[in-house]
Amino acid sequence: MIALLKIEQPSSPSWTWPVDLSSYDRTAALSAEEYHALAERVQRSDAGQYCSSVDMPAVLHRLTRPLYDGLDLTKAIAQVRREVVHLFLREMYFRQQAIWGWTQDDWIDLFTVQRPQKLAHRLSHYRHQVYVIGYVLCNFTDFSATGRNIVRYPIAKKVFGQEAIDTAVERVKSAMLAWGYSQARSDDFLLRVMCALLLANRSPRLEDLTTEAIALVAHRDMPFYEDEYALISRVLVHLGILSHPFVPASSQKAKVSPQQVPAVWAQWCQRWRATSTLAASTRSGIYSRLLTVGRWLAQVHPEIESPEQWTREVALEFVAAVDRLTVGAYRSLPPQIVSKPMKPKAKVHHFSSMRIFFRDLQQWEWIPRRFDPFRCFATPRSIKALVGPDPRVIADDVWAKLLPVLSCLTTALRQVAGTMSSRGTVSALAKWA
Repeated sequence: MIALLKIEQPSSPSWTWPVDLSSYDRTAALSAEEYHALAERVQRSDAGQYCSSVDMPAVLHRLTRPLYDGLDLTKAIAQVRREVVHLFLREMYFRQQAIWGWTQDDWIDLFTVQRPQKLAHRLSHYRHQVYVIGYVLCNFTDFSATGRNIVRYPIAKKVFGQEAIDTAVERVKSAMLAWGYSQARSDDFLLRVMCALLLANRSPRLEDLTTEAIALVAHRDMPFYEDEYALISRVLVHLGILSHPFVPASSQKAKVSPQQVPAVWAQWCQRWRATSTLAASTRSGIYSRLLTVGRWLAQVHPEIESPEQWTREVALEFVAAVDRLTVGAYRSLPPQIVSKPMKPKAKVHHFSSMRIFFRDLQQWEWIPRRFDPFRCFATPRSIKALVGPDPRVIADDVWAKLLPVLSCLTTALRQVAGTMSSRGTVSALAKWA
């Protein structure tokens, strides 16, 4: 095994929070003067009158100063600053509470509750400015709960600065490249995962990260990136920042023997899953289907518990069983979907999983080669013939957008046809070329 190279890298420079929260009056309740000033401003806005920041009442200075300080981090232009501040003042009026008293659910409602068209427009276009204010001033970090796949890099760059983000990402990336990971893989996920980690930890310094913080972000915000979080934690252990890496939930579950599956068969499946270099989603799908095979063995061939005991006859019997397989067979599923015929594509996946599983075990010399898995687990022609295209139903609103385009295209084709018929094919082609 190739020894991992130890990379000596300087530690991250010290960093302080971009705003001094202690300098604000963070009283949650609104005074009577503040509430009346907010009410007058909202009524003027609803009446169509222009509300500028120049004529902002002095009594609202306590509420607007932290908002402007947060917007300074985003380097927003004057129009954006005015509209974002107006949006927050309006929310404080209707909630009868300053932002200091808003809960995490209140911040989430800011993005998920239906609002008038003008306010919805502001939230849509100035979303990142609102995120930065909530994050810096009120410790709002649950971006995933706002109902969208939030890109965290713009938020992290505004709060921590681009240099701090690039420095942290480059330290992890250098270690990954030294280990042999490709540039494409690190560029694909590293930036978004690192920004999620740094924002959740409220610091751009890698030295401030902990294994517990990585586990919290992996489970709460981005569970589909668990393997990537585990890789980053191993890099941080290598750099001497963490004492132990984060272990994904999928790996922890693999240590538990699944129900109704022979223990020996489950151990073989888990050993294969831990060794295979296929993509994580592919491994999970094959592993799930291998457990179904184990339940089939427990009912049909209880004397067979190991892949070493499989023969060509058992393999052919399995192919016949899959050909007649129904949904929910050898699994605990709701009664309403059990016994329905399994789709041909799902049967193809079962055959493919068994081919890969036995091919790997034989090539790794874990079991003797008793049969050819590619021939014995080949998909029957009768099933292949049933696998066809699966067209997607197009929604009505999508059709409404496509019809004008199709109409324009039809008109253009008619013009081309008319030109070709009147001037000749050669001259028309020359014109459209």
